[in-house]
Formats: sequence, structure tokens, C-alpha cells
Amino acid sequence: PEGGVGSGEEAVGIHELRGHVEIEADVRRALEKVKAVKRVSHVHVDYLFGRVQVRCGIELDDMLRVWQAVEIAREAKTEVELNVADVSRVDVSINLNDMCWGQCGLTFGPACATGFRLKQERA
Repeated sequence: PEGGVGSGEEAVGIHELRGHVEIEADVRRALEKVKAVKRVSHVHVDYLFGRVQVRCGIELDDMLRVWQAVEIAREAKTEVELNVADVSRVDVSINLNDMCWGQCGLTFGPACATGFRLKQERA
């Protein structure tokens, strides 16, 4: 498995790795460089088999097309991989910047916000 036991990467002792607070701060700084990222919702730092793995969530504009969001997530992942020391694996989740929770009474969640914006654009 990639980055796992038997991958050929040499594992180090946990005491040789930087702390999660320092790594999280570096990840957040790296993600701030990606202009399309509106907010970093979470950063989880895991120490598995002597390696550092990072899981993070980024919020994007909910009007983006899927392919655009995927490209931004790839850019965010690359930014972390290139600029954060000690990290052997990065997983980036996309969160839409959706603040609608069914206030209009029609639907709930992203469908409500997207539908509302489309109606405004067509009017």
C-alpha cells in the first residue's frame, strides 16, 4: 500500500516526528496559498506506522463545477505535499460553502442554496 507498511519508505520513531500542532499550522499556511479555498474546516494529523498522514477539509464556492472543485483540491494537496515537512500522505476533502439550511421551506442543504441562486440569476 502507498505510504504504508511494506511501501519501501523507512519508518521513524514517533519521538523523531514534529508535533501535530506544528504540522497543522504548516498545513493551514500551505492551504491559505490556494486562492480558491475560502476556509479550512479541519486538519487531522495522524501518526501511522512511523509516518505522518494529514486529512483536511477545504470549503469552496458552491457555484463551482465539479471539475473545478477537483482541480482546486488537487492544487491544495500538492501545496501541502510540497511545503509541509514530514507529511507522507495528504487527503483533501471538499466542503461546499453552503449556508442554506432550508429556510425557504422548499428543500434542505445545497440543493436549496443552488436553486435559490439560479432563480436570482434568471430573474
